[in-house]
Amino acid sequence: MKRSRCWLACSQMPLLLLARAIVLAGLAVAVTSADVCTFPANYLGDAQSVLDCFNAVPLDVVAAKQTLLSLEAMLDLYAYTDLVRDSASSGSSYNLTVDLVAELQAIASRLDSYEGDYAFQLDLVELFQRLYDAHTQYTAPQGYGLFALYRPLVVMETVSNEDAAPVFLMQRNFLLDDSTFVNAVGFDPSHYIGYEVTHIDGVPVAVYLQNWADEAATYYKSGAVRKSAAMMAFGPFTVFSAAAFRASKVSVSVPFTYVDALGTSRIVDVPFMAAGPNMPIADLAEFESFNKPQTTLVPMELDIHKEFVQRHLQTALQITGHLPHLEAPVTISRSGPHEREPAHREPVVDANVPPKRSVPSPTVVPVLSGNASELRKISEDFPPYPSLILYKYRDTFVLQVTTFSPVLKSTTLDYIANTLLPSFCALNVTRLVVDVSRNGGGDLCLTNGLLAALVPEWVGGNTDHATSAFRYNDLRETPLEDMAVSYGVESPVLWLDPATGMPPEDPYFYTNNTVERTRGCVAGRYSASGWYWPHCAPSYFAPYAGCHLDRLLVLSEGTCGSACSQFVSHLQSSGRARILTYGGDEASVMDGSSFAGGNVMIWQTYIAMFEEAGVPADQLPPVLPTSASARFNNHESYYGSDYTVPREFYLIPGDYHAYDWAAVYSMGYSSSVLADLYETAVAVLTERVPDGLLAPECEADADCAPRGDACSATFACSCGGGPACSAGAKCAQSTCVAGV
Repeated sequence: MKRSRCWLACSQMPLLLLARAIVLAGLAVAVTSADVCTFPANYLGDAQSVLDCFNAVPLDVVAAKQTLLSLEAMLDLYAYTDLVRDSASSGSSYNLTVDLVAELQAIASRLDSYEGDYAFQLDLVELFQRLYDAHTQYTAPQGYGLFALYRPLVVMETVSNEDAAPVFLMQRNFLLDDSTFVNAVGFDPSHYIGYEVTHIDGVPVAVYLQNWADEAATYYKSGAVRKSAAMMAFGPFTVFSAAAFRASKVSVSVPFTYVDALGTSRIVDVPFMAAGPNMPIADLAEFESFNKPQTTLVPMELDIHKEFVQRHLQTALQITGHLPHLEAPVTISRSGPHEREPAHREPVVDANVPPKRSVPSPTVVPVLSGNASELRKISEDFPPYPSLILYKYRDTFVLQVTTFSPVLKSTTLDYIANTLLPSFCALNVTRLVVDVSRNGGGDLCLTNGLLAALVPEWVGGNTDHATSAFRYNDLRETPLEDMAVSYGVESPVLWLDPATGMPPEDPYFYTNNTVERTRGCVAGRYSASGWYWPHCAPSYFAPYAGCHLDRLLVLSEGTCGSACSQFVSHLQSSGRARILTYGGDEASVMDGSSFAGGNVMIWQTYIAMFEEAGVPADQLPPVLPTSASARFNNHESYYGSDYTVPREFYLIPGDYHAYDWAAVYSMGYSSSVLADLYETAVAVLTERVPDGLLAPECEADADCAPRGDACSATFACSCGGGPACSAGAKCAQSTCVAGV
């Protein structure tokens, strides 16, 4: 008898996994002498010395057991503990099969076999990395995070023309000077800049890059987004924490096969360089002190990318004495010397996406050449650290939303209300490109506010999803979640009842109004869906509701995450904007945004909230006994009103895609590269992309036909190459007239 996938998965008894061998290829046997961890301040040198130090730290079995108990308790609050056991069986676009509880038990069963603490910590790090979720991660104790590893050479993907296969060119690590690598590891990157690289570590470069991205850029479920994230200037191909990689992945050097100026294939061993903290470490005992518990709590709201970039900028300043040269970090040839076979430009679906759920492919558009002199900054919210920047490129306005975690929220809200929206009105802005590239999320108050600013119908307390800035959320019913509600840690005043637009009257709304959902083949109880809001009403922007945007295009390289993903997803699901993605990988479809599961909670902070709420000490979850940290996704956030699975587990591509890797790598710091990106975006927005790649224009004297899946005031048709018509208008000899 043929049984369903779900029946098979659910029928398996929860067995402990067999203990797997700990591979430490390339590492010396653990050294226990006192000076194995002796490093000067601002250490720059080989990676092997750092890994030898890590491997010398002995495992504290008692602390390890408490760590496992603490993480198992955290899984009671993690929204997707059931779903990730078998996500595809629930209708997810992604095929995750991670039984977190069983995996923790398996690690517990082999504690006696670990040669040291580092191998144990890496098992935990890698377990949570398999979720591909920036909101749910385990970070090894802080001592291991004191060191970063740098590559002297990075790889830039480009093409000689739009019909050619990608070419991979070696570029310098623009975070640090060439002399830094010469002095530290005896390698001069300048000898190899611009040469084509064909293989890394003996495998084709494209395969190596994707494999590295899958192991290093684990914040993102979409494989194409992982590749973009890994290849950024601050991405984990360029620089990464030594706390998250086994020696089997990081050896003293990695061979690059390249083609020299004469066309000869050569191999060069490219070393990793380790960089240490700005204070000396005397010995192993002092190093271990950094792994002891810390008292500082991590803030609840965070922009993942913002903190990452700031940390590496500070490190670069510490090492070189100056900030990186960010203006022209890449060498790009759009007319390379090598003839190439035509490339297959239409992307296919990720290999980890089950065929039962189809994922549409975006329309591929060419990357156009722009003019940096026509890119002008109009205003920003908080110089020199802005979160919102209004540009004008040629005749089109571009709003860069760099983060939803601004330096000062009140200043940013004031900028939206008193500078940005009045500018839209005064300048009669009807078309807008919103660039959310590298936005790692932040405060939902700002996402709701900006949504209301861009879509005037959303400024009120509307109770219909299509006319509300809010998104549906729910919670998984578990013993710890029940405790959070009963002690007020999960407060009903943070929720809105969609039927009334007001906080629920029942303080126990969560436990009294549950529904059954089957996730990962596990039937569970979930709260009735409501709107999660952070005490910030979109009606704040009501005075400017008359300034209507006829066309809205969102620009993303896929790493837009958390609150940013909710921002993009809501515009997309309601049909208010089109999405243009860029970068990625030709072998797979890119999601337009990432880790939109719900709100992120810091585990240590959440335990402290339980304690402050008066939970008895003997009922508190066990704390992490080291300086390790963990965070988890608590709420489930949905795509529109689709409750099949939460948004994070859908792959929702953009409407259009451009293979612009230069913009990915430069991260917006190069004005010339940014001009190319905005030239492409403006062409999509105004339907000037050549070769018939976009939807056909209206015929003369014809009613505006539906464009794509729907015709709306947001994205109306264009008439005969002339200006864009509003919905319901007619086309008349390249001009728009009122429809009848």
